[in-house]
Amino acid sequence: MRRPAVGIFDEINREVPLRRMLAKIKLCYANGADLVYFCYDDIDFENDTVNARVWTPDGFKRERVMLPCWIECDGSYKCRDYFREKARVADDFKFSKKDLYDFLINTEFADMVIPTMYTANPQNVLGFLAMWSEIIVKPFVGSQGMSVISLKRAEEGYVLHDADKGARSLTKAEAVSFLEEMYEKCTVIVQPRMNFVNKDGNTMDFRINVAKNGRGEWETMFIVPRTSRGNIISNLSHGGYASKPEPTIEIDYKENADKVLGILEHIGRTLPPLLENAGDDNVMALGIDVGFDYSTLSPYIIEVNNVPQVTSRGQLKYYMTQADYLTYLSKEVHKGNY
Repeated sequence: MRRPAVGIFDEINREVPLRRMLAKIKLCYANGADLVYFCYDDIDFENDTVNARVWTPDGFKRERVMLPCWIECDGSYKCRDYFREKARVADDFKFSKKDLYDFLINTEFADMVIPTMYTANPQNVLGFLAMWSEIIVKPFVGSQGMSVISLKRAEEGYVLHDADKGARSLTKAEAVSFLEEMYEKCTVIVQPRMNFVNKDGNTMDFRINVAKNGRGEWETMFIVPRTSRGNIISNLSHGGYASKPEPTIEIDYKENADKVLGILEHIGRTLPPLLENAGDDNVMALGIDVGFDYSTLSPYIIEVNNVPQVTSRGQLKYYMTQADYLTYLSKEVHKGNY
């Protein structure tokens, strides 16, 4: 029984792969990669084999194979530990948000770390607010800006702002009750609300999309300004919008445009291999979120996401680059570099 070089794993049992998966499968086929697609129910855990699907000129055909040498999990954590033991995971970014914070403060990016507290106690959240005029609170485990709020000190109590209900005033007791109910004793991340705005005062940050290319090297694919009017976060899923980098930076930063773009390019070029080496991981792609304090131009790393979403305008280029990298892994396996 043969062992394929690369596999794309889907934790959901589907008759037809998701469009992004199918696009990569077809591109890998065109590149000549030794690649299979399989779902959770296709795995024989006792024998470490897979009833996989292989793309052919006539569509998919089934083939029972050994577990592939490299496996892309497409963001899924199901079976990841099993794959780590039996193969190598192609998109294996192990840093949690706290791991990232603890790591960055000991690197050249220390000045780009936002002061951060991790707590499950609402009283600690309000204690942190005593040191800042306004704070951001978000769940330790979250995605796409869900459940992110801001709290601001007021003459009597606090002002709460969230994406769904806007701003409202709270007493101290109401603020504690709100935090207890919203986060239900889970750990939250608490940070000062930074001045991440554009020249018009709208919330603005940047997403740096980086990915491994067909030479196995990191490449900055996109730098995407993300802006939101009247919201505390700029996520595209919460009403934010993306724009082209060069004209946006020229408009908002004027004579400092080259400096801002240079900082973003440096982060995209330097941070990914640093994180990958420190975590002893193999990573295919990352999304690095960066904000600039508008008054000082000081950059801050907001977070780093594994398997990041990209705007629809860039999806084809993104999938082509990922397919090139999976093809690279396939060739390395057949060269004996596994």
